[in-house]
Amino acid sequence: MDFEDEEDDPKPEKLPIYRKGKEIFDMVHKITALIPENNEYRKLHAT
Repeated sequence: MDFEDEEDDPKPEKLPIYRKGKEIFDMVHKITALIPENNEYRKLHAT
């Protein structure tokens, strides 16, 4: 009976769509970490 319950209600972490979403989220987080905060980009090019 426990086996049937596990098939009907899989853990989200095991679903391919969840793993792909996590991968995309992590990649976007890495990319946004490269963008300077507080308009520092403008300050770098203003000199």
